Amino acid sequence: MPPRITPLAGPDATPAGHRLVLPASGTGGVPLGSAFLRLFTREGQTHLAELDVTVHPAERRQGVGTVYATPRSVRPA
Repeated sequence: MPPRITPLAGPDATPAGHRLVLPASGTGGVPLGSAFLRLFTREGQTHLAELDVTVHPAERRQGVGTVYATPRSVRPA
């Protein structure tokens, strides 16, 4: 079963952009990793984004990070 990603709104929205927190969990809610996606909203920067992915060492080499790299629509919960 692929990891479940739950988008959450980050606490630091600014006029320059906002951040989404994307925790990944496995079977039974076991944490597998997390990602932070910063979306820039300033004029001339709306095409930019920054993604920081961290996978728990015990879960590496099992495709958890690849799930974050798969294009999808992300909406905060």
